[in-house]
Amino acid sequence: MLRRIPIYVATLPVDLFAWLLVLTIHLLHGQGLRWRDGVLSTELKPGSFPIRRGTWPVGWYLYDRASGRPWGGTSIGHAMFHSPGQRAPLDQPLTPHEVHEHHHVRQAEAAQIAAFLIAFLVLVTLLALEAWITAAWLPLVIWSLGGNLAVSAGGWIAAAIRGDRRGFYRGSAHEVGAYAVGDLAALRPGQVEP
Repeated sequence: MLRRIPIYVATLPVDLFAWLLVLTIHLLHGQGLRWRDGVLSTELKPGSFPIRRGTWPVGWYLYDRASGRPWGGTSIGHAMFHSPGQRAPLDQPLTPHEVHEHHHVRQAEAAQIAAFLIAFLVLVTLLALEAWITAAWLPLVIWSLGGNLAVSAGGWIAAAIRGDRRGFYRGSAHEVGAYAVGDLAALRPGQVEP
């Protein structure tokens, strides 16, 4: 765990938001709050507001409203929430779905470390230029938003520009990679690391 401290420092702005979001979802609609492999997660209760059929905002987490099928899960920083039945018990290996989401966590870690380093360089440059007011806010914005914007929005925009046949979301590099790792985990249960 001590080895992860530099990663948690670099991901702190995103993690604070993500942990608050998952705790809120857990309090309102979740069950089984837990910490596993460095990630705080909860599972949506069956029939809860986010996955219940109905007019939006009821069912806001449904992938397919016609069938009532929810998304499998969502990860933000070191936090995630899952649809019912998508998590393995703590004494068992991660499910392929969990491997997919944990792969997103690893992608976010790398992106946030890059955002942290860029923000630090911007801060040093602004201080050297004596741009005190800008130095007080711009590095924090870059640190807080830069990693997620680079991975998510950048991947979606690139997929849209390419005209990827899977669409801008599923055709983005971060989703293609996570699906590949999740598919491999389904073929080799318990043998694939995110």
